[in-house]
This record gives sequence, structure tokens and C-alpha cells, in this order.
Amino acid sequence: MLFSLPRRQFTRCLTAATIATLISPVSRQAMAKKPDMDSQIIDLFQSLPGQTAVKLKTVNQNQVWDVSLAPELPLFCGSAFKVYVLTVFLRQMEQGKVSLTDVLRVDDRVRVLSSPVFETLTGETTALIALEAMMMHSDNTATDLILAKVTPQAVREFIQTIGLKQTFIPDSINIMLSYLLGAKSGEDWGWAKIKAAADKNERTSRSIVNNQQTMTASAQDFVTFYEQALQGALFTEAKTLGIFKRMLTLPSILWDFIPPGAFGYVKGGSIDWPPQYALCIAGGVSFRPDCWTYYTYLINWDDPSGKQRALAANQFLAAVKTSLELVRSATAAP
Repeated sequence: MLFSLPRRQFTRCLTAATIATLISPVSRQAMAKKPDMDSQIIDLFQSLPGQTAVKLKTVNQNQVWDVSLAPELPLFCGSAFKVYVLTVFLRQMEQGKVSLTDVLRVDDRVRVLSSPVFETLTGETTALIALEAMMMHSDNTATDLILAKVTPQAVREFIQTIGLKQTFIPDSINIMLSYLLGAKSGEDWGWAKIKAAADKNERTSRSIVNNQQTMTASAQDFVTFYEQALQGALFTEAKTLGIFKRMLTLPSILWDFIPPGAFGYVKGGSIDWPPQYALCIAGGVSFRPDCWTYYTYLINWDDPSGKQRALAANQFLAAVKTSLELVRSATAAP
């Protein structure tokens, strides 16, 4: 299967072209913290396979602490890009262009692989249900429905407007899958043909990191976005910010790595595209009202045998959890 693990369990993978791992840790200390905390966090990810990128920006009582590992390196982020689709929908809602009660039609014309909510259903739904399916279950059919409604161009313009330099999204998930399976860029093979090709494992050698149809981002871009979004800078109404935050608490993966007592927000991404794999976790965590960490973790790797994917995913998630525990310890109030 193309997306073989449920996103809410987040032990699956997404991949990109194999390049030598780029590691360039950069950190800035503007608060008291334990000695060598930066290197402790970076060390957690340097032993992982393939390419990794990490960015942690902690704002504690107006003091800033950055820990970065290849923060500008664009890697495949998978479904983590869906947070931009959500944001553009909510911004258009504030402008009166769309509504949570708008009716969307689900059928084979719009169906997409790896849609745990809508893959076997036909009928009508609302934009609210589609948004919740997109964020909680990472439903790809729901994503293509919402992306088509707000338009990919509007999402790209938003990404450019807020200064994200290494973030790229596909025309739709179905168009991206068609391209990866051998179609021309922009061509949509449709549900039936994509499913048949996937079932037969008829993948081409195309990399999911490409300049045609892809989902890539840098760790820096996600942190730049989340620092603005979670503090309400991208919305005009408090109610909209409340909806945005609620959507980012729906993924169950959140409680696998957020430290006890903290309150977190997340959107992750994962896919298997043998021999390519990748994972992404991005969002923010509030340790106290005056202490926030905005985070991104990306990993892309190749595994021709497919035997290491579960181990790599578990090691990655363990490193994410440990790193946030280190940050909590370093920013603990006296």
C-alpha cells in the first residue's frame, strides 16, 4: 500500500531521494539551561538513518533558545503540509468565502488512497467533517476535497506570503500519486487506475522529492509558521484560532511524545514508497503560558529491504520524545 500505517499511530514512513546526510547544528542560547543541552538533543538524531532535520525554538519569558539541525534542508514532509490547507480554509472562512457547513460530495471521482474515513463511503459530508478527517485521521480524500475548495494556488500564495521558502505542495494528492506512478505532471489518473497500479506495486523510480508534484518543507519553515499560527497572528478572530488549535489536538500521536503536564499541538506525515521512507512531526507545545516550544522533526531515508522501517520509525519517535523532555527540564520554572 502507498500509505501503509495509520497516521494516528505514526509508526510509518515517508521517503525522499537519497543524498548524503547533511548535518549542520546551529544553536543560540538566550536563557539558562543545562550544560550541553543543545548537543544532547542533536546527538539524538545524528545516529538515525538517511537525512534528518530538526528545529526547536523555545520562547521562555521572552527569552529565546534555538536548537537546529539542517534547518533549511527541504525534505519530504507528507501529510504535515495539510496544516496549511486547514489554515487557508479558516482564513477564507473569516472572509466569508467558505463555511464549515458547506456540503462536499464524496465519490470515486475524488477518492484517494489512504483515506480511513472516506475511502469506502459515497455521499455528502460537510466541510467541518472533512477538516476533522483530514487532521485527526489524515484522510487523503478529505484533504483533496478541501484543497480543491480553497484551491492549491491560494495555499501556495499563503505559503509565499508568510515567508516560507522551502515549502512545496502538490496540485492534489491524487495528482502527486499519479506522477509518482508514472503520469505526466498535472495528470490525474483517478481513483481506480491509481489503486490498480498501487495494488500491483507498479511504482516508477521517481523520487517523492522532486520539482513537479511533491510535499516538501524545511524544519525552519514549519517553525516559522507555527510560531505565528499558534499565537493567533494568522487569524483575525479568536474563534478561528480556537478552531485551529482544536484541530491540532485531534491526532492521537500527540500523546505519544508530549511531556506530561504540557499541552501540545501537532500535524504529522508518513508514507511508505519503497525503497523510500520518511516521517515528519511538526507543531508546538506550551509548557506554561509564558513558555512555548515550536518544533519540527523530519527524516527521509532509503531502505531497499524494507526491514528497518519499523525500527527507524520507533527510534525517530523516541528521539522526538526525549528531546522535548530535555527542553521541559531546561525550561522548568524554579
